Amino acid sequence: MRPAEEVVRVRELALEGHNACEIARLTGIPRSTLREWLHPRYTPRYPRESSCEVCGHPVHDHEALPEPEYAYLLGIYLGDGTISRVGKRRCFKLRVFMDSRYPGIIAEVVKAMRAVMPVSIATAQQHPRHNLSRSAPTRMPGPASSLSTDQV
Repeated sequence: MRPAEEVVRVRELALEGHNACEIARLTGIPRSTLREWLHPRYTPRYPRESSCEVCGHPVHDHEALPEPEYAYLLGIYLGDGTISRVGKRRCFKLRVFMDSRYPGIIAEVVKAMRAVMPVSIATAQQHPRHNLSRSAPTRMPGPASSLSTDQV
């Protein structure tokens, strides 16, 4: 994914009257990419005017986060969690590793994840080394579960 500044520059050059070949020579960006930027064949998921410069999602309103759930999730993350990049995208995953003997706590953490990040996917997964099937947060998972949310 290229920086938003490049897209803006390409659109400015197009407004000045340059065609795709000229813009490609000036910027070093392939013509196929320029075509998609100038005449997209899809409807963007988020409006371009109000998007986060880092992730491209709508601008984040940190004041609107539910404070009790956020504080609880922060404590869980600091104790048992990790944040990792998803592929090469500017997208991150929060994973929390918990003992499956405490299904009530696992359900509380899933609930907090869904409250803080409602557009993300929050699931409970059993540890792969224990050869157990995947469980829903409301069922009692097997030994060593992990919770994760994927930013979509």
